[in-house]
Amino acid sequence: MTMSRKSISRVTLLLGLAASTAWAAGPAQASDEPVGAHLAAAAVQAAPVLAGAQEPPIPAGAQEVPDPAARQAVQVSVKRTRGKFNQSIFQVSGGTRHAGEVLRLASSPAFRGLDPHYLPADKSGRYRYEVTVHYRNGKFKKVVTYSNTPGTPRVLVEVIRKVETMPAPSFPPGFPFN
Repeated sequence: MTMSRKSISRVTLLLGLAASTAWAAGPAQASDEPVGAHLAAAAVQAAPVLAGAQEPPIPAGAQEVPDPAARQAVQVSVKRTRGKFNQSIFQVSGGTRHAGEVLRLASSPAFRGLDPHYLPADKSGRYRYEVTVHYRNGKFKKVVTYSNTPGTPRVLVEVIRKVETMPAPSFPPGFPFN
């Protein structure tokens, strides 16, 4: 069976999301409950929010404490284009050591503080990179740059390089049909 790179990326995305969800739960959540019990409990807790119920107002003197896990990147995608018909999409969402490095870079304060564009004076003959990072709190960050643009921050260049050189996943024979 032959899988296209896009199909492999989707499978990697799904596996990574499953792994990142399991990682977030951690050993503190371990119990004898069925596997879906945590998901069902989360759905029940989220039901009032989904139904349109409003949260109680925050008191005037209280400050909202930011959750560091909310700023954690869960998916990074890089869309590389050159011309009208030359387009490649690379996605990373966890599961491997290499993917963890990319997600840590995208979660760093240096990356989160990037401007939305790093554009050269002349765009002709260069690759255009559109980097989109989705975070655990549901927010996302999009940064656009071109290859060999002077002044592009090192963290952006590293994220692009690591996502582009991500090794393709290897699956056991017969996957996903055993």
